[in-house]
Amino acid sequence: MSKYTKGNPGKGRKPKGCKHQRTVLLDAFKANGSSEEEFAQKVIKMAMEGNSTALTIVTERLWKKPKPTYEPLKLPAAKSLDEHARNVIDALATGDIAVDQAGAAMTALRGASELTDVAGIISRLDELEKR
Repeated sequence: MSKYTKGNPGKGRKPKGCKHQRTVLLDAFKANGSSEEEFAQKVIKMAMEGNSTALTIVTERLWKKPKPTYEPLKLPAAKSLDEHARNVIDALATGDIAVDQAGAAMTALRGASELTDVAGIISRLDELEKR
C-alpha cells in the first residue's frame, strides 16, 4: 500500500525505520573513525580560532534565545488604523513597548488593513453587480 493512499494512518510521517538526521550524522562520524565528542571539540576549537559560523553554533547551543513575552499594550484610543500605527511607533520611540511587541502590533494592524481593503472591494463589487 502506498504511503499516500486515502485512509493511510502513516500519511505525512517518516517511513517506518527511517533514521533521524542526528542518527545519520553520528553514524557517518563513526564510519570515519570519529565520535560526537571529537566533532564537538573541533567545532569549539574552530570557534576559538575565530570561525564565525562555529562560534554561532557554540553560542546558540550554550545560550538559548529567550522567548518573547507579550503583555497587553496600553496605547491611547485611536479612530483609524493609521492613528493606531502612529501610536505604536510613538510608544516604541519612547520605550514604552519593546521592539518585538511593536512588530507584533504592526503585523496585526497590517492584517486589519488588508481585511478592510478586501471588505471595501467586496462592497464595491456588490454595488456593481446590483446595477
